[in-house]
Amino acid sequence: MADSAAMSATACDAASFQVSRLPIEYNDTKMPMGVLRLDSAQPVDAVMENVARKVQRNGTKLVGYLQRETAIPGNCCSRIYLENVNSAAQYSISQSLGPGSKGCRLDPQGLADAAGHILTEVENAAELLILNRFGKGEAEGGGFRSVIEAALLRDIPVLIAAREPYLEDLRLFADGLFDCLPPGEQIVLDWCRRVLKAPKSEALPVSSQIEAR
Repeated sequence: MADSAAMSATACDAASFQVSRLPIEYNDTKMPMGVLRLDSAQPVDAVMENVARKVQRNGTKLVGYLQRETAIPGNCCSRIYLENVNSAAQYSISQSLGPGSKGCRLDPQGLADAAGHILTEVENAAELLILNRFGKGEAEGGGFRSVIEAALLRDIPVLIAAREPYLEDLRLFADGLFDCLPPGEQIVLDWCRRVLKAPKSEALPVSSQIEAR
């Protein structure tokens, strides 16, 4: 397993990985997973959508979901749902706790339904998988975990976002084999180009920062 250890060292702070010290700079490697570290101040979902559309225009067989939120009048909790990047089919993944509640909770059945549908697409000649989150469901062994596994077993790169509380769970799940990507559209596009070995094009522009290395 010497190769795995070497790869882990180039991912997220090697064996001494500490969530509190997770580097945010791009490591310019070609890990099978690219992870955007979620920050409430960063529009990660917008970045994911822009990247998805540009990758699709480049001809890549992209599968996966984008996350959407819709405000519900009189309710503090927005409706959270996933939208298929190809069919635009929607799957609700949030449950309101009712009037007077101060939050909402994940709908495990909705997440399971979404996972089941996208798994079929992953198995059908996909080139890149994009998912909204590695979160509570995945950390507990459910959610999109089986979908991510299926993609990686087929050498399909995975682009996903994660909040800090779940980064350690993700590291354990992926054996540390992922690139930490700041939520910048250009760097994420560059990562996609590298793992897909895509040609230079207007759809997947190459940043001078990475090309100069």
